[in-house]
Amino acid sequence: MKTHAKQQVEILIMEDDIFYNNLIAKTIFNLQQKHEIKTRFSFTVKQYTKPDECLQKAKDYNFEPSITIAFIDYYLGDGINGKHLVNLLLERNKNMKIVLMSQSEKIIQKTKIPELENSRFVKILKHNYTPDVCSTIVENYINNL
Repeated sequence: MKTHAKQQVEILIMEDDIFYNNLIAKTIFNLQQKHEIKTRFSFTVKQYTKPDECLQKAKDYNFEPSITIAFIDYYLGDGINGKHLVNLLLERNKNMKIVLMSQSEKIIQKTKIPELENSRFVKILKHNYTPDVCSTIVENYINNL
């Protein structure tokens, strides 16, 4: 019986609220436990709560050829917003799926990233169901590969 190598899925979470960060990671981990997913994909989830640490690590990342999805909170503090990180990540991998999250509906409506096609850039308003939405985004993305 021939076995196929699992595709590596790199997932980055930059959310400065540690509880919310862990909640998103947990829902993605639960997704990975589905039989039809764990037989085809291997997930690596990198979590950050400090934007400066995430920015530094992003400079060192080599995302190719792995599938990459980034969940980025917009308001990160210290004069850094999610758009700064998105631009840096796009320098590393132009094919990355970006999910920008904010509690501000105004930010969601106004933020645009012209370098990204609509299908690779999603903006979501943070609420109680956001971790489930993040998991669904990952599942839909990998199921369309």
